[in-house]
Amino acid sequence: MRKRLFFYFGMVVVLWIAFWIRVQFIAELPPGLHYDMGRVSERIWRWEAGYGLRLHFLDIAEPFDTLARGIYHRLTGGYVQYMGQVYTVWLYVLATAVTATCARVLYRWHPQRDIIALGAALTLATLPPAVQLSFHFYRANSMPFSAMLALMLLIIAWRKESLRGAVLTGLALGLASMVYLAGLFVPLALFIVALIELLRDDKFTKRIVQGMVIAVSFGVSMLGWLYYYLRIPDWLLRVNSLSEEASPLSQPDLFPTYLWTTVSTIFLPSTVHDMRYAPFTTGFLNPVLIGLFAIGIAVTLWRWRERWVFAPLILGVVMLLPNALSSEPYQPVRMVGTFGALALLVGLGAGEVYQWVHKRDSLRVIGGSLLLAIAVGTPVYTTYHLWYHYYQQPLVTVPEAARSHALHYRVGYQDMLEQIAVADIPTYLPLVHLNTDLAAATLRPQYFPTVTPYDGRELPAGQVVRPVGEVIYGFFAYGLYPPVQYGLLLPDSGEIIILPPLAIDTAEQLFDAVRDEGEIYTNELGWALGWRDMVTETDNPFADLRVPEVDTVLATFDDMLELVAVEANETLGTGDYMPITLYWRVREAGTPDYFSRLQVWDSANSSFGAEGTALSVIGSADFPLNIHYNIYPTVMWEVGEIVPDTRWVRIADDTPAGAYRFAVSVLGYPGLFPVGNTSPRFEAWSLVGRSAVNPVVGDFMVASTPPETELRLGDLYELVNYEASIALDELNAGDTFNVDVTWYVHETTQVDYITAVHVLDDTGALVTQQDVQGLQGLFPTWAWQDGHTITLSYTLTIPDNAQAPFTVQTLMYDFDGLVRLPATEDDEALANDVIVLE
Repeated sequence: MRKRLFFYFGMVVVLWIAFWIRVQFIAELPPGLHYDMGRVSERIWRWEAGYGLRLHFLDIAEPFDTLARGIYHRLTGGYVQYMGQVYTVWLYVLATAVTATCARVLYRWHPQRDIIALGAALTLATLPPAVQLSFHFYRANSMPFSAMLALMLLIIAWRKESLRGAVLTGLALGLASMVYLAGLFVPLALFIVALIELLRDDKFTKRIVQGMVIAVSFGVSMLGWLYYYLRIPDWLLRVNSLSEEASPLSQPDLFPTYLWTTVSTIFLPSTVHDMRYAPFTTGFLNPVLIGLFAIGIAVTLWRWRERWVFAPLILGVVMLLPNALSSEPYQPVRMVGTFGALALLVGLGAGEVYQWVHKRDSLRVIGGSLLLAIAVGTPVYTTYHLWYHYYQQPLVTVPEAARSHALHYRVGYQDMLEQIAVADIPTYLPLVHLNTDLAAATLRPQYFPTVTPYDGRELPAGQVVRPVGEVIYGFFAYGLYPPVQYGLLLPDSGEIIILPPLAIDTAEQLFDAVRDEGEIYTNELGWALGWRDMVTETDNPFADLRVPEVDTVLATFDDMLELVAVEANETLGTGDYMPITLYWRVREAGTPDYFSRLQVWDSANSSFGAEGTALSVIGSADFPLNIHYNIYPTVMWEVGEIVPDTRWVRIADDTPAGAYRFAVSVLGYPGLFPVGNTSPRFEAWSLVGRSAVNPVVGDFMVASTPPETELRLGDLYELVNYEASIALDELNAGDTFNVDVTWYVHETTQVDYITAVHVLDDTGALVTQQDVQGLQGLFPTWAWQDGHTITLSYTLTIPDNAQAPFTVQTLMYDFDGLVRLPATEDDEALANDVIVLE
């Protein structure tokens, strides 16, 4: 009874330590969210707010952590960042209790299993990386709990020959595997453990049945995971991030070195400091716990005949693989699966030391005092490192220090966002920064619950903020151009307005002026977060912004998303980055998430421009981009709103001079699926808008006044004149001649008409022709602008056996339907819809 009370009292103390050591510095960590936490936070808020899961789109792949956390937030009153951290804290407190219970089950043969359980619990409670990770919203934080739970249930099921226990074991394995992809190694580890026990067991048939039940239960628990895997192509591409750059998966000879780095990160002082994970510790275990761990390993090998004794060792070794096989072998996040195994082995070492001392009366007082000192000193040791991290070390206190929070991880960005949120004046912030998951997670839930596109209202005076590039780790830097599209934050009404883009010149002047004339934005630690400057009502560069008038729909995607306007420079330069603004509208509220691609195509449907790799706003060439899916995804749009979306496209260096259209493709929920669209189209692309690349004045079209010939093709084009190298009434068989036909454009069109000159003989038979796009495809009819004249040149050769006299005629027709434009003279229809050149 006394031992039981001692154990329960000890567990209460350890669980209190596990909770206290994590919450005491929670206000200081982090001084701003960083990239991964921002992503997870935004997803939790989105789901909790009722907009569903954002499934994989070349991004964080596991939705189940979001579901679990979202349910927690709904139960606790809605999304609050602090409660998200508390969720992780409780998860580790629970993992501490499960680890202690697992130790009691695993080492039931040991006379000091209570000491082992308390030692294991205290180790996990005070393990420096575990404490650090407890502050974060990582999916990996589920691993200590789920891995220890699965191991404990497996042992219980095996010992009791329980099929119910086997079912629970399979479910626990599914939990470990689904929430974090590195958890897929947990079933492998426990399979090896079970196989060893099977070889030592005389109940082979029963064990096989239990194994089958575990497998079926595991399969059932993974059905949700399988559903996403089948529904979303390449859902697990995120696994590739484990082996980005150099890794043993691509270079097997690196494995010994990376494995050593992984192990040394746990036990040896290291010069590697990663601000996201464990910057305050030189090892996972303090020197005393390392000694107990070594004893635990020795006892494991010595007591090899004991059942299940190898389980922690095998689990720990296997769970090193996600780290050792990655390109960052020092990263504790991927080693979370080893935490429980380390704790069990340290606990076993503590139990062995206590047992050895307990047998010797002369050492009982000394040994008991030593273990008590370890129990007290271990949390003090970890607390000291935490204190040093937040208040002493230059990586935090000196912004200029290499690899500091300020310069390397830019987590001070949240500080700037919160300063903006509590300011009492409107703020103009570049949309490229506003449309980040971190900004959405920080601003939307509490400060700005409403987002709308610009509706033409008068824009107020306020401050313009320019964040420094270094403060936005993981987000969009400025690249080679100034941001032209801004969002307006109105603290009084809790509203964010997505503004149309500024002109490039205006944007450049504004951006430079804020830096040169504004004041520095800093946080409490003195980190430079950006610059801010004031704009007045009489000197507001945003005052002239307008929503384009929409009288037509250029393209409709998925019968839900409309592209209603495209704005771009009339002239594009090769090698330049050009802003192109797409204006979108939804037909119904609650549409799925949509992503889009944007390219610049010539008349042959070849791409000569895309959102390219040189732009830090993209990260990869021609990547399907979200349409404001962080701050205002399409699922949140209201019917009738016209939402501007500015993209930067680089025109290829080898782009020939001529006219080009913008090709737009939309990919629908859950991503990677091009949706149907209306014409004009080419496969999955809609062809809209037009611009000229490097046009030479006069080469393509010239501004002019309407002619008086009244010879027309439809309501679009009027014949101005023609010039021929040979008089057309003097043509003979075998002649080669040139003819230039000049048209006046009355209306622009999206249609790509084929322009043609045909020659007929004396019987009316066609003897030669030339049918081409405008200017041999360099300037198709969809590029022709109203109020201009265009001259088309043709070269034809009359066959030697053709019979004179010859008739020369011109016409245009739609290539898709081979339908001629109606030809008229003085509003009277002409035969065969052709104009005879006389």
